[in-house]
Amino acid sequence: VIKQQLESVSNGWTVYRIARQASRMGNHDMAKELYQSLLTQVASEHFYFWLNSLKEFSHAEQCLTGLQEENYSSALSCIAESLKFYHKGIASLTPEDKPTTCNCHNNCHDLRK
Repeated sequence: VIKQQLESVSNGWTVYRIARQASRMGNHDMAKELYQSLLTQVASEHFYFWLNSLKEFSHAEQCLTGLQEENYSSALSCIAESLKFYHKGIASLTPEDKPTTCNCHNNCHDLRK
């Protein structure tokens, strides 16, 4: 019910602040859903990728809440699942057009010619 009311609010900033607070309070499922709902309301790609990373990080944290110390294989499964979402969140923050190698050597070499 709360999620539906928040999604009807036209002010995305308010929804973002509530999602951020939900993350702080450990309600990662709600935060993930709110970040997801904001993805279609952003003004730029930069904000889209930022919110997407927060959504993935919330999903990762949600996976970790299911950890059970007694069950070793279940714990490993939860951690592996969580790492997958952390990786997706970090990848969302990494620009696609960023060079993967340093071109300094090539540029300096070209200047010497």
